[in-house]
Amino acid sequence: MEQTSINNNVKQLLAMALADGILDKSEIARVFKSSGRGFLTSSELDLMMKGVTTNVMDSLPQKKEERARLMYELTDMMLADGEIHENEYRLCQSIGVAIGIEEDNIDNFLETVVGEVEMGTPKSKVVKVISRML
Repeated sequence: MEQTSINNNVKQLLAMALADGILDKSEIARVFKSSGRGFLTSSELDLMMKGVTTNVMDSLPQKKEERARLMYELTDMMLADGEIHENEYRLCQSIGVAIGIEEDNIDNFLETVVGEVEMGTPKSKVVKVISRML
């Protein structure tokens, strides 16, 4: 994945992590894991936070597999602190619809993805399930 895609992905994960108003240790760990490094520079974080406060919908991936991976990572982030906050769920709904899930099916889609993630289904398998649903 190219650096711009990584930054956009991290931006979207930060938006999810901050949706409940709290950025906890498990969420930070997921952001670092997604970045592919154990750190973010202050300038990267500044740019990403500006993006988080503007519009995360501007930089959604175009490729089906990348969209599926993003939905997995957002769902995983939503579940990171052990509870699903209403704002986190709404953000997942919005992004899900923006990447191609029918609005009428978004709740069923999220229920399926949440169930798979909670059961500990490997990421690669969940991404395939999501890809088929897109």
